[in-house]
Amino acid sequence: MRDGASPGTDATISPEEIVARVREVLASRWAGRREDTDRLYSPDVVIDSLGPPELKPYCGRIAGLQALRDFRRAFIVELQVLENETLDLLAEGCVAMVRRRLVLRNRGTGAACQTLVWERYRFSGDKIVEIIQQTDTATLARLLGRGHVLSAPTD
Repeated sequence: MRDGASPGTDATISPEEIVARVREVLASRWAGRREDTDRLYSPDVVIDSLGPPELKPYCGRIAGLQALRDFRRAFIVELQVLENETLDLLAEGCVAMVRRRLVLRNRGTGAACQTLVWERYRFSGDKIVEIIQQTDTATLARLLGRGHVLSAPTD
């Protein structure tokens, strides 16, 4: 709890604390122990992964901690993270911005590729309440064998 905050208040955490929490989330992902950081998420956390709906579950909106857990299981069935490098991580106010480089492998085909991911983490108090994620969806679509979505007509 921050100095001057009384028990039960929604004290804002510092940008340094936000960076430390995001680093912890990223490290737990890399270690394959994502559930270790569930305490850092709001039960109502919202994750928006931007991209074509044909790339579900990798693109779309996830609401709630249980939906996040379900997504994690779906992800590790299909993809393996071979490399994970945080290129940039900074925080200001209640928001952290992250740019990462990943090497992913399709567990079914064995194909692998490098991709970039940008994430925006928003905190309320000491909990992550929102993540907006943008992945290189063209590379992801090809890796998943869904390259046809790249040429799908748009409205």
